Amino acid sequence: MRTSRSGESALLLIGREDFIAMKVFAGGPLDLIDAARVISAGGPSLDLALVRGLARKYGEDASNALGRLLAD
Repeated sequence: MRTSRSGESALLLIGREDFIAMKVFAGGPLDLIDAARVISAGGPSLDLALVRGLARKYGEDASNALGRLLAD
């Protein structure tokens, strides 16, 4: 996570891999669609090993949901 400061405001940013892992952890239908779209758009620069590791930290359900998305 990065913080970007502009004047008095702070903007917190996360990487794509973190975003995908959080979406599969949330697990709702729209969350999984969001995750699938980011995976599709990620191309070769997306670190799938990192995404898998992050999803495992969120638990078996998140890891399994990610596996299903990557298999499609």
